[in-house]
Amino acid sequence: MIFSPELEIFNYFFKYSTNKGFDTYDYLPTEEENVPYPFVIIGDTSLTPDSTKNSLDGNLELDIDLWNNASNRAVISNMMNDFLHEAVKIKSTKNYTTVFDMQRSETRLVTDYSVEGQILLHGIMNLHFEII
Repeated sequence: MIFSPELEIFNYFFKYSTNKGFDTYDYLPTEEENVPYPFVIIGDTSLTPDSTKNSLDGNLELDIDLWNNASNRAVISNMMNDFLHEAVKIKSTKNYTTVFDMQRSETRLVTDYSVEGQILLHGIMNLHFEII
């Protein structure tokens, strides 16, 4: 079965994250789930296809969110670095050739106060790939 390029990139990074030992989700866990920090969300994808006669090419974006307690910035910073280095290394998935576009990608690390009584760090990664 041939999956879409966005699903193959999504699956690639989900597997990478779990293989690194990170608690990994495809959604933001609820407070009732009581998920320990740090954790990773392999999130939204966007594919802008280019029209070609014989292949599915285009630009793909993948959002990765990382969460941790604010008391240990080094952990989340190193996690983000791991994902960025992996993005640079990926050259293909099972069915597609990919090129990581560093110039269009963005990473941010912000302080988050959305959970009552906690100060969190939220790593936000928006990774761009060209499917060729």
